[in-house]
Amino acid sequence: MRDNLFKKIIKWYYREGSIHRILFGPLKGMQFRVSIFTQLMAIYSDVERWHQKRFREILKEGDVVIDVGANWGVHTLYFSRIVGNQGKVIAIEPYNLAFEELKWHLQKNYCKNVITLNIAVGDTDGEGIILSKPHHPHGILFEYIKENLSSYKGNKILIKTLDSLIRELKLEKVSLIKIDTEGAEAKILKGAEQTVRNFRPYFIVDLHTPEEDLSVGKWFSERGYHLQRINENLPPILNIEKGWPEKNGVWGSILAIPKKITLS
Repeated sequence: MRDNLFKKIIKWYYREGSIHRILFGPLKGMQFRVSIFTQLMAIYSDVERWHQKRFREILKEGDVVIDVGANWGVHTLYFSRIVGNQGKVIAIEPYNLAFEELKWHLQKNYCKNVITLNIAVGDTDGEGIILSKPHHPHGILFEYIKENLSSYKGNKILIKTLDSLIRELKLEKVSLIKIDTEGAEAKILKGAEQTVRNFRPYFIVDLHTPEEDLSVGKWFSERGYHLQRINENLPPILNIEKGWPEKNGVWGSILAIPKKITLS
């Protein structure tokens, strides 16, 4: 009985559209609006604690970060806080509804060091169709949909490579690129060849399919990167030629470290 009452109170207090301060974790004190995108991050912002641990290890004030697939901004907000006024964050989100949430949270929290882009990232410059379902927190480019399309709504979207974006933005350094794009990770990396040659950034990549596991693992290996699992409690990556479900293969959330650079 008490549990049911507590749940009702929480559900009412954190109802959709309500605004709160984040109470715990690395985003403590930031403002937050409850929605299908954010869910209940206002209670505890540390749900991505392994990602956040790596961000703290890699980044320092003044760094430049590219957040590909920023969604509502849970990582973008933290990047903004870490790199400070002398740093810069490029937050990229192609799904219009998520992009609006992203902009709201950045404006509400005075994140003036963030550039937002409502585009997709791929292996060539051009146009595509991004599809989404009603009341769903993610949009996916047309070519990555494997199921019946009848339940999706589509919108045209500009596609750019990371190489093109970095040239256009005239970035002089890139410290970290985070990629979480529901299956487009390998194509995005193919469009970052010049970026890797020029800047040798760290990458944090969230993988979603066995096919992506293999393609991404091979790509990083050929370009002189060492791969680690984000979550240190999971089996280490020992075999880059295997993906899921190989225990020591490339899968899940991974950190790509340019060789000759070690984390302190």
